[in-house]
Amino acid sequence: MRGYDLAVFLVGSPSYTFASAASSVARLAESFAIAEAVALYSRFAKQDAEKVRSFAGRVLGLDLKLEEQPRDLRGSLEAARQLLRGRRAVAVPTSGSLLGAVSLSIAASVEGADVAHVLFPFGPWTGLFYPYVPRYLQPVQLLGSPPTPRRPELNADAARQYLEELKGLPRLRKRIAEICLELNLSLPQSWVNDDSVPALSLELRDKVEEGVLRTELALRTPTASLTVCRLREFKAGREVRVESFSLPSFPPPNPKHLREFLGKLLTALAKKSCDPPEEAHQFLGFSVLDLDSGARYVVDTNMVYRGLHNYARPGGPSILLPYCVHAEVLNKMAESKGPCGALKAEILLMAYEVLEAYAGRVPSAPSWCDVSIPSVDPELVKGATLLTADKRAFELWSRLALAKYAEVRYVSQEDFRGAEESEAHYAAIQLAALARELASLSGSGAGAKNA
Repeated sequence: MRGYDLAVFLVGSPSYTFASAASSVARLAESFAIAEAVALYSRFAKQDAEKVRSFAGRVLGLDLKLEEQPRDLRGSLEAARQLLRGRRAVAVPTSGSLLGAVSLSIAASVEGADVAHVLFPFGPWTGLFYPYVPRYLQPVQLLGSPPTPRRPELNADAARQYLEELKGLPRLRKRIAEICLELNLSLPQSWVNDDSVPALSLELRDKVEEGVLRTELALRTPTASLTVCRLREFKAGREVRVESFSLPSFPPPNPKHLREFLGKLLTALAKKSCDPPEEAHQFLGFSVLDLDSGARYVVDTNMVYRGLHNYARPGGPSILLPYCVHAEVLNKMAESKGPCGALKAEILLMAYEVLEAYAGRVPSAPSWCDVSIPSVDPELVKGATLLTADKRAFELWSRLALAKYAEVRYVSQEDFRGAEESEAHYAAIQLAALARELASLSGSGAGAKNA
């Protein structure tokens, strides 16, 4: 099985510099044997390049050499040609600047090297990188005469340790990354020159072993099955009924099916009947609200319950939380009662932690947002869009002076669209991540294994 004598990567993308470079290096390194690897970095990206080198060494066992890329086209082209000349090489321009990508691609064409490009799904996946994104959502496209890809190889322990030490990643996002890593470890395909996306589903299943009934949550594709967590276990009677309940991720499940599935999951964790939140479809991301990445949004509390955390990410729309939102969320959590209420409060907290990590704040009175938001200093919301799913609040705010400074927008059910495939997979994995964290906190037990 042949690999490459040399792989040349770029570090210099004007956005998501580290994430795009780390994914490019990781996807090529796990798919092919690489004898030597070099990253040409733009001057501004030196720090990111050093982070990529550390990541490659720790997680991939790859000695990635760094070289600063010349800042003119002629010099950049010549540097790339000298590296590629006479080698069985692959050029990977995915994460470079425009100058770098053009010069490396031309050099590869002149010197007869293969060219690889690693795709990225963006949307809610933005900010994560491989191996913490499903492999099939970051396929490798190769031009030239590529060798046969090997079965992907990942150092599971090193990847887990690296994830554990990542700073600034909210608890929910870290759980999502963790499950993606385990999913990648269980998938045998390389997704090189293959942009197919496998069906992904969640399954609640009962098992009886040695007189004990266990309810588990599993994540399934046609070629892999991953046990996400154990939701409950108890001594089974003689005539215990064993059930299995599946939730396909795409096309997005209808809200009724999702609520039924989520109700069974929460009931298993709470060990008593537990109704799911009404806004579950939007909260998890199976329904998507399109927001402008360059816009500023001041939000009402009801948007938190409709999955606002799915849009709070590096490079995403600017989301601003009035203090009253913080007060209302804390109040809702404090009012939660019983095992079911505690589970819902924890889910809300995990989502709110994502918002706190990525959203900004707007000073307001720490009371109900219906009256607090209109009293916000107009200069702080000037040019922003106020989002609310409360029709009465919308009608009130639209008649106040506030509407002269900011657009007031009512968000209805019809404003949400069905999730696209990569978004729906994120929603399903997010549900798995929430379940694992809840199971861990409740002591039900969590731990991945191939099933």
